[in-house]
Amino acid sequence: MSDVNTRQIDFCDWEAIEDFDFTCPVCDGAGEGFMVECPECGGTGYVDCGVCGGLGHLTDGEPCSECGGDCGWTCQICDGDGEVESDEECETCNGEGMVVPIWNTAWEIDMHDVSKETRLDIVESTNCVVFQDADGDYLLGLTGCGMDLSPDLCKAWLKLGFGWLPDGWIYKVSKDRGYCEYVAGKEWTEKIYEVAVETLEHDISRAQRMINNIKGEN
Repeated sequence: MSDVNTRQIDFCDWEAIEDFDFTCPVCDGAGEGFMVECPECGGTGYVDCGVCGGLGHLTDGEPCSECGGDCGWTCQICDGDGEVESDEECETCNGEGMVVPIWNTAWEIDMHDVSKETRLDIVESTNCVVFQDADGDYLLGLTGCGMDLSPDLCKAWLKLGFGWLPDGWIYKVSKDRGYCEYVAGKEWTEKIYEVAVETLEHDISRAQRMINNIKGEN
């Protein structure tokens, strides 16, 4: 990744943005009736035996009378797929199947590919969304309202640039400095803020080196 470039796009003009791909990363554009993790098996497709706790045997060492020593069985809710069809509309896109930014400024992402996992993390934990233009290039847009959305932008860039944030900080970093200092201490908070500023205002490759140094210290 290199210096951050921006584009001015009128997201209210549907003719101007019809070639952009705003597919919702949560429901893959379905809006409703999309596949979600099975609530019964937690996405594993397998349910542990409730009698032996998935051990296959009882406390006396004898095979479990319930599962016959198999430890469990294929989930009957999802038939072992680990997913079921949702009967509700997608909350992220409100059933529209796409997430369109509302701010006219979009930030270009100098990456050949942004994984679905990363796009999900960003849309679910920040007021940002990653989308593509007609050439397949990635951009980052703001979807929320508020006096200061820069904390969300910082989080999104950090996730895009490094794929890593300290445990428990994805929802809090930059948003509430007092909370961050309480959780991790002032010194760590200062380091994260330095990286956030470097990421937004300067060369992201330098911020990459900074965060690698931080990770090496902890």
